[in-house]
Amino acid sequence: CEDGKSEKIQQLLNKQECNFNAIYHALSKIDIIRTSEKWELEDNFYILKSKWESIDKLHWEIDFQLKGSNDHYYRMYSDIEEKYDELRKQLQSKIWSNAHYQQSTPRMELPDFYGNYSKWISFKDLFLETIHNNPTINKAQKMKHLKTKLKGEAESLVQHLSVCAENYNSCWDILVHRYDNRRLQFSSFFNTMMSLPVIHQPDANNLKKMHDVIKECMNGIANIGLDTATWDPMIVHLMLPKLDSTTLNDYMNDIRDHRELQNLQDFLYFLECKFMAYETAKSTKSVKNTTSEKTSHWKPANNKQPVKKFTYDSKKTYNYHATYGKCPNCNGNHVLMQCAKFINMDTAQRNHTVAKLKLCKNCLYSHNNEECKSAKTCKECNMKHHTMLHNVNWKIPANGKNNFGQQASSSQQQASNHLSSDKTEILLTTTLLKIKAYDGTY
Repeated sequence: CEDGKSEKIQQLLNKQECNFNAIYHALSKIDIIRTSEKWELEDNFYILKSKWESIDKLHWEIDFQLKGSNDHYYRMYSDIEEKYDELRKQLQSKIWSNAHYQQSTPRMELPDFYGNYSKWISFKDLFLETIHNNPTINKAQKMKHLKTKLKGEAESLVQHLSVCAENYNSCWDILVHRYDNRRLQFSSFFNTMMSLPVIHQPDANNLKKMHDVIKECMNGIANIGLDTATWDPMIVHLMLPKLDSTTLNDYMNDIRDHRELQNLQDFLYFLECKFMAYETAKSTKSVKNTTSEKTSHWKPANNKQPVKKFTYDSKKTYNYHATYGKCPNCNGNHVLMQCAKFINMDTAQRNHTVAKLKLCKNCLYSHNNEECKSAKTCKECNMKHHTMLHNVNWKIPANGKNNFGQQASSSQQQASNHLSSDKTEILLTTTLLKIKAYDGTY
């Protein structure tokens, strides 16, 4: 009976020894440091767990037979149990960390990359952060993400590489070698700034585009390691000719000290204020138009609307009454001093146009025969007319007063301009004027 019992115990020990060898082999194959893929960690954990369950199940039967009499077996069992528990905890901890990383990391949509050198830096940084350095994504998935975001020239550069884990490092190295080119990156940023179009008509979109492109390109140049601290006067000097005359004039008036070098941040702040002002004006005008449409149904039938008409006939007179908000010269959504057609005229044509439209020579508006309340004067001669109407051939009186300008401005507000024309002949009338001089004589 004892021999039969001993034989059974030996069979159990031999079977357990095979289990010990199997779990030792599994423990030696697991590299907890280098294993980063979630699926691989989980696979190792379940293999190890199943082998330990076989050992633990057989152990209770052996322990019942031995009753603690075989020290060698119990030492082996304790050693394997300790190693198993240690590796199991490490695997569970790393699996939990990976799962927590995936849940806590916000989903970011990568932009497409077409091979533009100036866009490479931002694309590379985003890809490194979200895909390349992500321990939960295997190389095959990284290759798939990378190739789906490449377009145009960049896509053609690596089109010979298939989507598989073995090609990922080669694909990334090819892109880095091509586009990590500081010289071409600088050229791309600088050329983008210099290719900004000249602004002919100031509005929010044009000024905002200039502001954003300058800021983006200067930040990009700084990001490739160039010191741009002393570039401000040069960049401002290159950008000023791209402004329209009205905005340029406003900027020159905005400069505090005309003897000091211009600061790029001040220039960008000026552009920002200008396009924000245009946006505010546009929004306010839109609200007013909407309100006007809603309340128009209860207005009295005899409510007179502002006169705004222009009639042309070869044998009739011309009548035009200007109102605020519309250009009297081209009927555009701007004032006369911002009109491109008016700006492109010479001084004589501008004076003729102002007289024809019955506008004030000082403020270039029509204020219904009332005296001009604007305190501004010509910036060239300090006389009472608009700077855009200044004639370099005019002579300035010794006392510095320009009564002619004042009289002309006033008369333009009150007189009705009548031009008579005929297709075959022109009849010019002679008018006798009584003019009061600056000393009070006529």
